[in-house]
Amino acid sequence: MSGFTGFKVGEIEYAMRGDEFMVRLMSDTAQRAWREVYDVGSSVTRLDLQVTVEMNRDCQPLVWEYYRRANKKSRERKRGPRNRVILGNDGGATLYCGERSSSRFGRCYAKGPQSKIDYYKTALRFELQLNGKLSKIVATRLATARRPDVFAVERTVSFFRTRIGHVPVRIESIINDSCSRKRSDVRKKLDWLRASVNPSVQELLKNGYHLEVLKALGLDDNAYGPLRETGPLGPYSSTKDGG
Repeated sequence: MSGFTGFKVGEIEYAMRGDEFMVRLMSDTAQRAWREVYDVGSSVTRLDLQVTVEMNRDCQPLVWEYYRRANKKSRERKRGPRNRVILGNDGGATLYCGERSSSRFGRCYAKGPQSKIDYYKTALRFELQLNGKLSKIVATRLATARRPDVFAVERTVSFFRTRIGHVPVRIESIINDSCSRKRSDVRKKLDWLRASVNPSVQELLKNGYHLEVLKALGLDDNAYGPLRETGPLGPYSSTKDGG
């Protein structure tokens, strides 16, 4: 955020630097309005997913239990991730799994002391923070997911299962996202198309701009002739009977 200046109102932060602008949504506002901001933005640098579980008991001892589990899991790996518990002035304890600067970073804490709301008195909160390139990849998948809520639960539970083992959430499937450090130029270009171009293309196609999209991408018949060729992935065709 170096060089950005702006303001904060409630759960919204807005900052500017030259012709660039940055928006950060927090808490309930992030849950309600993330899609609208994502649709008009050009990039994502941080994405937070969370699962809140009603435990019907005091959750503070669970934080310390998960801390012990996280340390055990870490010792099983060479140079395992660092874990720590931070005590807050609200009387609560928060388990931190990993480093804030890494692509994945997790928090687990009793929601009651943090929120001061009776509704969350015996609730446990799991939060997954995704940074950098991985946040952009996962945000794109979240935006195109059929059930974004289920998607968020899957990713969050997947992370904490690798860090502490058992998580008190039952889901049907676990999908692990990855962000490879070494990618070929072709892979980089394909990832860029998937993350940056595909959402806009899908929106245009929904509104009937099929030919305009082909022309904008240089794939119309006038530019290359009928699209019936054989590429590295096999035969393809632009005709209706070509698939």
